[in-house]
Amino acid sequence: MRPIPQTLLSWLVASLGFLFGLLALARFGTWWLPFGDHDPGWFLRWLTFAGVGLFGLGFLIGSILAPRNPRRAGIVFLALLPITAFCLAYPESSFWCGTRMAAAGLRRLSL
Repeated sequence: MRPIPQTLLSWLVASLGFLFGLLALARFGTWWLPFGDHDPGWFLRWLTFAGVGLFGLGFLIGSILAPRNPRRAGIVFLALLPITAFCLAYPESSFWCGTRMAAAGLRRLSL
């Protein structure tokens, strides 16, 4: 039997994770799928779309499993959240690197 403060803290953290998961899935559900996008960086919008969905699912599933089986919830977090972090971080980093390289190329051409 765990002490009462530890039990309350674990349920509080699980509730907050559940809330974050629901909010992320609500945001995910209000987006339009990026079909018909003919921009050269079309896959970046798909990565962001998939990242938000995985973020919501990861927090939701992990928070549901956490009070009963913390080890299984940890495995869910370790399995889903690195992929989610890649999906959410890659579009911004590639855009930034691409603009930096383009700016460097333009400077080189103008000399």
